[in-house]
Amino acid sequence: MFDKVVRMITWRYGGRKTPEDREDYSQICQIALLREEKTLSLMPEPDAQKFAYTICRNEILNILRTEHPELSLSDNDIKEEIQKNPEFLKIDDSIDAEIIIRKLDKLPNPYPEVLKRRFGIGCPEETLTEIADRLGVTAMTIQRWEKLGLELLKKRMKI
Repeated sequence: MFDKVVRMITWRYGGRKTPEDREDYSQICQIALLREEKTLSLMPEPDAQKFAYTICRNEILNILRTEHPELSLSDNDIKEEIQKNPEFLKIDDSIDAEIIIRKLDKLPNPYPEVLKRRFGIGCPEETLTEIADRLGVTAMTIQRWEKLGLELLKKRMKI
């Protein structure tokens, strides 16, 4: 199912390596994906592809760091690269946010609306009282719904 992702990652990070090294990378990625098989099977296809990509990339980067510690970037080097190209942060953040919003939208009512308004997702952030007035309930009820909604979201995210 994720053969294309594995091939892409092994060529991207192991392109200058020998065919045997790329085959090793491929096997390591396959094993890592098998470890996450249950989680991947519960995700919609686009999210599963992104998650598989991240799993494989991290596995190979861990190998490269172990094999060539001299090539690892220091914290200062990473900060400089991010300042030069802030798009690095936006990629992972946008993927994470997209996954969270999809999971949030699948929660039963009233949790999605309460959490979106409380944390300003797609609308201005609101207080418990503002949301309570809008929905015609007490602030304590909104607080309870927020807590239950976050617990449900964590379960769906497998955190």
